[in-house]
Amino acid sequence: MSTYLRIAGGALAAALVCIATAFADERGPRELAQLTVTEAAQLIREGRVSSVDLTRALLARIRANADLHAFITVNEDAALKAAHRADQERERCSPQELGPLHGVPLVLKDNIHVAGLRNTAGTPGLRNFVPEENAPVAQALLDAGAIVLGKTNMHELAFGITSNNAAFGAVKTPYDRSKFAGGSSGGTGAAVAARLAPGGLGTDTGGSVRIPAALNGIAGLAPGKI
Repeated sequence: MSTYLRIAGGALAAALVCIATAFADERGPRELAQLTVTEAAQLIREGRVSSVDLTRALLARIRANADLHAFITVNEDAALKAAHRADQERERCSPQELGPLHGVPLVLKDNIHVAGLRNTAGTPGLRNFVPEENAPVAQALLDAGAIVLGKTNMHELAFGITSNNAAFGAVKTPYDRSKFAGGSSGGTGAAVAARLAPGGLGTDTGGSVRIPAALNGIAGLAPGKI
């Protein structure tokens, strides 16, 4: 199913998802940051992992990997507050009342509107633009219980395939910091690959999610393009 969203320039583009691939670890419990979207959602729902602990673990990794330039805006305070609310709601609600992404922190490319968070589209001309409404795809994630961890870096105005952004930093792949992460959704690709988030959104009209997915060793889903 194709989903459409509002971006800073007023254009429409297909919404896509980058997801960290799961891997088995028989040595014992994995670090919280290694959880996939589905694992995190299940563990939070079952009360075996708190949204606050997961959010804090991811924020710590974001700070430790700042040189990747994966983010333009980190939504730290609001994300932690949302995680606290998610944990409180889990305690007083039945699992059936919780959304499928309840308490799961995700990232969104910085051309997808999130109310109250600046939306630069990777260009300094929009450095101070703050939308008042959520894009439909962002609202859908919030309605499902997701938490917005931050807005990810991108090729300026999504017009390029490297995410070598002169204003907000060149996005690097975590596997070789001398290489670019691909674009235009390079920030989301790098963030998921570096386990700074279990999943996130990008946009793709000509390979802008598929290229970063390929260069960062993750799965990129392009609705309507398969």
